[in-house]
Amino acid sequence: MIKKSITLISVVLVMLVISACSSSPEFEDASTHAQAVGRAAIEIADEYLDLRITASEAEQRIRDLGSANSGGPGIDGRVDYYVARVQTGLGSISSQEFRGNPIGEYFDELLDRRNQLAEGFGISRR
Repeated sequence: MIKKSITLISVVLVMLVISACSSSPEFEDASTHAQAVGRAAIEIADEYLDLRITASEAEQRIRDLGSANSGGPGIDGRVDYYVARVQTGLGSISSQEFRGNPIGEYFDELLDRRNQLAEGFGISRR
């Protein structure tokens, strides 16, 4: 009886691990344009996080990308939402830097926002 229970639990756990590993990224079905905007926003955020550009420059570059949404709700709208969250995070950091305030909590928040967007594309967290 115990062997059967252990075997059953093991099989269920293996199935869960396999299904979790094989799930497709959330934004896989987004339009080509939305994917390009989302991935570019991740790269720009990474440039800021690697200290290659300022928060203000990063915010402006994401703004210049334009909308990821080709019109209406759906996957493209969700990509646009997450890109906007990254842009807003950079704006918060830029504002705090201008005022001479510490940016630690804003930096952590930006990193979380970047990671949420990246996970939607199957890109690893930082």
